Amino acid sequence: MPSLKDLNGAILIDKPVGLSSFGVVHQVKKQLSQHFDCPMRRLPKVGHGGTLDPFATGLLIVFIGKASKLADYFLGSDKGYEGTIEFGIKTDSADITGQLLESEKIDFTHWTEELVQRECDFFTHSPYFQTPPMFSAKKHQGKPLYRLARKGIEVPREPKQCHLRSFRVVSTCFPEIRFQLQCSSGTYVRTLAEDLAKRLNTLGVLKSLRRTHCGAKSLNQAISLESLTEHLSHEEPINTLSSWVDFKDLLNHFKTIEVSRSEFFQIKTMKDGPSPLLNRLVVNSQTNDETKPPNFLALKHQHQLVGVLKNVNHEWSVHKTFGLR
Repeated sequence: MPSLKDLNGAILIDKPVGLSSFGVVHQVKKQLSQHFDCPMRRLPKVGHGGTLDPFATGLLIVFIGKASKLADYFLGSDKGYEGTIEFGIKTDSADITGQLLESEKIDFTHWTEELVQRECDFFTHSPYFQTPPMFSAKKHQGKPLYRLARKGIEVPREPKQCHLRSFRVVSTCFPEIRFQLQCSSGTYVRTLAEDLAKRLNTLGVLKSLRRTHCGAKSLNQAISLESLTEHLSHEEPINTLSSWVDFKDLLNHFKTIEVSRSEFFQIKTMKDGPSPLLNRLVVNSQTNDETKPPNFLALKHQHQLVGVLKNVNHEWSVHKTFGLR
């Protein structure tokens, strides 16, 4: 069994309905506390890689120890979802858990899956600017919007461009549709449900939502909280579970540059500005079929993740470094 100080990685959790993302983190910390017979306050840092609403289910990446330093690379990554939209009703939160504000009868005689899919395609083929919902954690003057919304206060919100890679109707049973979605980070699927309904000249809410992907990580790899509890109660080390991803493997979806020990220490002490060493490392790693340079490159030394480089306007700089063992 690893010691607590050596526990660095992420556990992929299948979040249940009704529990907040913070609640999942608390449950994982509670299980670790019992497993290691250690007070929760003495545990290494534990956090998650992207909020899911309480009514949503699916993939939540929980980072433990120094792996928490990698959470940003998943917070900003594309997300995958599947879910249900119900047409003909409107709520204050844009999902089925909210207070009903309006409803209308719809004649579905001429509605077809092809009709709805055409309107879904509008969002993938055109620039899509989305106004964040009032019931969200986005802040206004330092206060979360949902706190204002609960008081009946609405404030102006700046629309933000979202990128929908795909938005596909899976099945229809009007007034509901099942869909699959691949989108950029920060996309509010509740708002997308309302916007799709507007395209169809009606009302709509998000009835269910399940996250299937977060960056390169998939729900297929995830474990339920109940199963995690069972494994740990049988004294199985958490880092032997199939849903565990070790620190060194978390950025395996990044292109990797192998560096020597001396190169690592040069990089670690590097100042801002042009660097011949970084340029040489990047150029040597490029292949002839690359048409667009990546945003990030992972640095490894003997299979150990030791840093990340960031590309800003074709200039490479050191984004993060981690210690050598």
